[in-house]
Amino acid sequence: MKKTLTIGATLATSLFITNAAMAQGAGTNTSEIMQNGMSNMIELQQVSGEGNAASAWQEGNNNMINISQAGGTNNTGQAMQTGDDNEAHVKQEGGMQHTSNMAMVDQMGTSGYAYIEQLYTDGNSASISQDGMGNAAAIGQYNNMNNSASIQQMVEDNRAIIQQNEGMDNMAEISQDGYSNVAYILQDGSEQNSASLMQEGTYNEAEVFQYGGVNNQAIGVQEGHVNDIYIMQDGGMNNMASIMQYGEHNDADVVQYGAGEGNTGMVVQDGEHNSGIISQTGMDNMAEIMQEGTYNQALINQTGMGSHVSVSQTGHGNSITINQ
Repeated sequence: MKKTLTIGATLATSLFITNAAMAQGAGTNTSEIMQNGMSNMIELQQVSGEGNAASAWQEGNNNMINISQAGGTNNTGQAMQTGDDNEAHVKQEGGMQHTSNMAMVDQMGTSGYAYIEQLYTDGNSASISQDGMGNAAAIGQYNNMNNSASIQQMVEDNRAIIQQNEGMDNMAEISQDGYSNVAYILQDGSEQNSASLMQEGTYNEAEVFQYGGVNNQAIGVQEGHVNDIYIMQDGGMNNMASIMQYGEHNDADVVQYGAGEGNTGMVVQDGEHNSGIISQTGMDNMAEIMQEGTYNQALINQTGMGSHVSVSQTGHGNSITINQ
């Protein structure tokens, strides 16, 4: 065992141990824990202070990291895991005056799980990167402003979800490269938020939900087979939704309704067995569907005034239904 401990305004710790638990109080605290082995567990807690940093690194099997930072500002929480069956939790919480925290989780292995939660803070960033099989990632940002959330997953059986509630000017991005991926983005009670989804592979499914917002935008891109995208924007105006799919058996849905104004929906599909559906309720809406392939279907339903529709299908067995 090697342990270095310095007490003062700054507390820095480096540990090479099997099980670790640490709690730090007010001040500018720094903690770093590194583990190499099996069935290890790390728990770090930092309460109040400014510019705190918590870093945990594990290499091995069945490891777990739990980082909690409460009541501070400009804090950094980072978890890195290499191996199998790892699990990482990072939670940052503070009052409205506490801002600009950063949380990062990096997992390389199989069957990993990562969760980042940021509450009552503004200007935060959260990122999760997973490279392996069977990974699951979730980011929750609540009662925040000007925050960003990013999840990147590579190879197969990945699942990702980002939820941003009661916020403003937030950004959510999910990128998946592999097989059997599922991605969800939920932005509720927010305005001027953006959501972006990109999936490359097969058996992918992606959904974006934006509720009660103004000037929101959503973009989804899928490349592969049997992909599905569903985007819904509810109770807002000046919203934009765009879906692009390249492959086979794709299905795209854009739904914008509920006192909507100036909405734009666009679906582009290149392949076979595609179906595009756009439904917009409001005024000054525009819907455009372009499909290339065989037996594609397009359904556009707009209720309101000043709507614009552009549909182009090239191939065999296509059918179009437009209601304005």
